[in-house]
Amino acid sequence: MIKDEYIQQIKKVVEQVLGKKKVKVFLFGSATRQERFHDCGLGLVGKVSKPDVRRLQSIFEESVLPYKVDVVDFNQVSAVFKQNVFKQPIIWIKR
Repeated sequence: MIKDEYIQQIKKVVEQVLGKKKVKVFLFGSATRQERFHDCGLGLVGKVSKPDVRRLQSIFEESVLPYKVDVVDFNQVSAVFKQNVFKQPIIWIKR
């Protein structure tokens, strides 16, 4: 499972990019339920712009986190994908 120190780093980046925008942000995928993982999903729900999504992705690509962070705009994914994600544990970063 993802360590709290990395959650805090991710949260800091999210706050820098999104600020007070009404976007819910959460972690999903193997990082929320397994000891060993290679990547982490960062889900965005709400009114999020494409430039903000790209900026987050760019920052995480250049970060020193020990794994890849995939930024996913949940306004653009299928209902089946959403269902599968929300059946699993998630960690809220911003509500």
